[in-house]
Amino acid sequence: MKASEPTVIQFPTAVASPSEDRLLTYAEVSAMLGVKVNTLYTWVRRNQIPVVRVGPRTVRFRLSDIRAICDGRGQFQTQSESTT
Repeated sequence: MKASEPTVIQFPTAVASPSEDRLLTYAEVSAMLGVKVNTLYTWVRRNQIPVVRVGPRTVRFRLSDIRAICDGRGQFQTQSESTT
């Protein structure tokens, strides 16, 4: 290989696409799940839905996590599951 040829780096195919890692707001998730924003606040407070903390009082939701919840394979917990 010549010194002027670029090095090719291959990444694993299991890495989520950038669009799947997109962070969503409360309003976006509310619309996707068909629930009120206040319901999301409650779920976050009870640790019933996965979030990404981007500041001391700011949370966002990963698109991949919300899609998983919609598909029935997510980590959403009902109130009875979270208290046991």
